[in-house]
Amino acid sequence: ELGSHRIGMNSTKHNKRINNTLVCKAFPHLTSYLSRNKFIREPHLLISVLVFEETWYLKEFFDNIMAFTSNTTLVLAHLSSISNYTESDIIDIANHHPRLVVNCYRYFTKAYHGSLAHAHLRNIQWAMGLGINISHVLLWASNSWFIRRGIENYVNKHGSSLTNLEGTVRKNAFVQRLDVGRILPDPRPGWAPKEVFSRVWSWKPFREVIAPKAPAGSPVNTVTLSKHEGAFFPGPLMQKIVKAFDEDMFESLAEQHVYMEEFLFQTWADHHRCEAGNGTGHTTVFVKTQSHSKKNPELKYVRVSDVKNTLRNYADVFGIKSIGREKKDFHGTRAYLKQIAPDEL
Repeated sequence: ELGSHRIGMNSTKHNKRINNTLVCKAFPHLTSYLSRNKFIREPHLLISVLVFEETWYLKEFFDNIMAFTSNTTLVLAHLSSISNYTESDIIDIANHHPRLVVNCYRYFTKAYHGSLAHAHLRNIQWAMGLGINISHVLLWASNSWFIRRGIENYVNKHGSSLTNLEGTVRKNAFVQRLDVGRILPDPRPGWAPKEVFSRVWSWKPFREVIAPKAPAGSPVNTVTLSKHEGAFFPGPLMQKIVKAFDEDMFESLAEQHVYMEEFLFQTWADHHRCEAGNGTGHTTVFVKTQSHSKKNPELKYVRVSDVKNTLRNYADVFGIKSIGREKKDFHGTRAYLKQIAPDEL
């Protein structure tokens, strides 16, 4: 049924979360350490990351985040159910750093798919369950690495990464809004913009919960699109999405064949602009390239020169993408980022 929650996959088998017993037992500090720690009481920037990579990469990735962020910032990681982590792997990941929190539940994730937005929301839900006081949520991709410190002050100052700078010279920085009256009425296959928007708008919870009417001050209802990696929003506003969704909505979100993470959070913030802060017009990550698969030519990965140019040209960018996930460090970029990383505070 086109108007149902379940536009997307024909089967819900991918939505089954992995039993949490093994994962939660691997890191008792989640319930014992955090419950008696100041993290519960004080407001914190929460960086939500979705990972599936091998543990050697994850340790380097988390080291990068920790080195460039304040000791008041928490990192909440979701371990994809598509990865075959052993108990030892999970213990190593979970105990890698006291500011790293691991979601006890593992869900299916896939690129260009609603499962990514679903996993980010589950991370926020998990943090809420732990009682963590979330000031803001920063969405972060596992092939985005930090290149400078100061993200906390920047986020606190601006509130969110949302505003309209369509046509900016910064690649992938713009925010695009489309009048819902211009969206195709039925979900269409394919990845052309009009087809992508049609599948987003055909998902019933998007129409009824995320964007049920025109935002305040706008004559028309709109769907908002922008990059998600490096996007940030007020914690209370993100928690409202979690509270607005029932379990069926969560599960159906994980079935959508469209990159919902580029629409859901942005449209929600646009429809609650009075709660979203001033906005900056772009995310905190410079997306140099989208390509990151094993078939990707090495020239597509970020080079050291790209990092240096970004640091020189953009004082309001704190991360860069795409960093290679292979053992071979193409162009020595990971080594360079380790070299310039400050000692962790």
